[in-house]
Amino acid sequence: MATTWALRRRVAVISFFVFIFLIAIGFYWYTTKAPPSCFDKKQNQREEGVDCGGPCIPCASQIRDIAVLWRRFFVLKEGYVDAAALVQNPNQLLRAKEFRYAVRIFDSENVLIAVRENAVIIQPGETMLIFEPQIPIVERTPARIIIEPRGALWERADAGVVKINIVRLQLLLTDEFPRLEVRARNEAPHPYKELEISAILYRGDEAVGVSRTILDNLDLNEEKNLIFTWPRAIEGVTRAELLFRTKGSL
Repeated sequence: MATTWALRRRVAVISFFVFIFLIAIGFYWYTTKAPPSCFDKKQNQREEGVDCGGPCIPCASQIRDIAVLWRRFFVLKEGYVDAAALVQNPNQLLRAKEFRYAVRIFDSENVLIAVRENAVIIQPGETMLIFEPQIPIVERTPARIIIEPRGALWERADAGVVKINIVRLQLLLTDEFPRLEVRARNEAPHPYKELEISAILYRGDEAVGVSRTILDNLDLNEEKNLIFTWPRAIEGVTRAELLFRTKGSL
């Protein structure tokens, strides 16, 4: 009888410790087993490659490069140039959260005379103006410019449209104080903060002037006047293009 009771007691103690051990193992497994993600270095959750495709960002072979539509430099005062390039993100579901680039300016003998590096955010499907003002060239004469992409960091994002209506636009580029006057109205169902507005002047298909301003805020249904100025008259301008975006510099 005593032996049977001792055996039962021993079995109960062993069972208790086995139960505690199984609970500990289960807790460890539960807390250390990470759910599938786009950063686990595994091809899972319907991914087309390791951490790409499916619910993650497209694989590298599916991402299209930022396109440079045109590039120009503008000599506005002695010793300095403004550089500009119109670029486009052809990816409709991807944002370049950091598009790095270098502006390189050469003289007529193909000698590099100026470099400026920067980075911007480019929204899905967006066409935007890269604008680098007052690049010093000392006493050299610029002849050629290139925009050299240095890579981009991508993430999934929804395309957004900045809904601004141009109420009035007036070109006064041959006046004593050359300028472009614009009245803009917020047509979005929400206010905007830190709007970046780029103005491009064209003579036919050639860009002959660029400028940029930042609007701190534009409330719902609000209208505001914008003025873009240049230090000298610009002849023969046939049209002006305005690009509105939420501020995208890093």
